[in-house]
Amino acid sequence: MEPIVEELERACAQVSVKVSYENLDTDALGGGGLCKVKGEWRCIVSRRAHPGERATLLARALGKFDTSAIFLTPAARDLVEAHSAKKNDGAHATAAGNGRNPP
Repeated sequence: MEPIVEELERACAQVSVKVSYENLDTDALGGGGLCKVKGEWRCIVSRRAHPGERATLLARALGKFDTSAIFLTPAARDLVEAHSAKKNDGAHATAAGNGRNPP
């Protein structure tokens, strides 16, 4: 697996987002995304997604959370910031209780 994908998966775990790879019935580019299942955040990624699509989906999910306290390599940080909620709509998630809540 691509190192940046593994790094983004670890970062997701640090903000309490479970990453799962599923067989999705979609041919659309970047199948999957961030959702809440039984009160917990998940990033569901199509098993058929190539590493670039996986990295983009994970970065998009991480962009909804405050990742400033998480070490990311410059390449991973740039990818997350390119998809951050702050850049896109002026809002960022903050810690709340046991989980993290994106806008």
